[in-house]
Amino acid sequence: MKTSKKNLILGAVVAANVVLSGSFYLIQKNIDHETRDYQVKVMDVEKKIDKLAETSKGDLLAKAKKGSNTEKENAEQYQNEAIATRYTQELFDVLMTFNSSEEYAARAEKLKYMLSPEVLEDKRLFGSDKDNTGQGAIDVLQLRSRFESIQSYCFSEDDNQITVLSEVRFSASKAGYQAGRNIVVYLSKFDTAKKQFTEVNKLGKLDIKVD
Repeated sequence: MKTSKKNLILGAVVAANVVLSGSFYLIQKNIDHETRDYQVKVMDVEKKIDKLAETSKGDLLAKAKKGSNTEKENAEQYQNEAIATRYTQELFDVLMTFNSSEEYAARAEKLKYMLSPEVLEDKRLFGSDKDNTGQGAIDVLQLRSRFESIQSYCFSEDDNQITVLSEVRFSASKAGYQAGRNIVVYLSKFDTAKKQFTEVNKLGKLDIKVD
């Protein structure tokens, strides 16, 4: 009799667990579905906001160009700083990303449209990694570098030049092992007429240890 009661109790517990598990599964499934719907809605709203912001910028620029000389100058300055900021990100994305000696050497060719001849000849930026035998240190040591992010600040000095202060973040590895993350600060000069950098100078570097 006692065994029968135990079996009944055990059966009831198992049944309750099955019911609860099924209920939790359905609840979790419903939550996941609602979360996905919410994420989609948020993305749609963000896209509309970005589109509206871009349209507003365009309208403001168009109105400024039709306004007074001061307004026109402000509009042109805004455009030049936007171009300088975009070029700066493209510059360091290429400079800080390579997986082989060949990719490292190809950076100058990729960037020549935005760099003055003086900058292209700067060995601190585009020095060779080859030794006397022709082997590249990057390939031998399996060095890798990857651009991560950048924060830039523009300062207009005159009609044709913008100074850009950039905080560049990139990660590095050696033979497959993470060597560390780095923050490098650069000061660059951008010619708004030629749409080229005339100076790219490193001010300092901070190494971040990786556990």
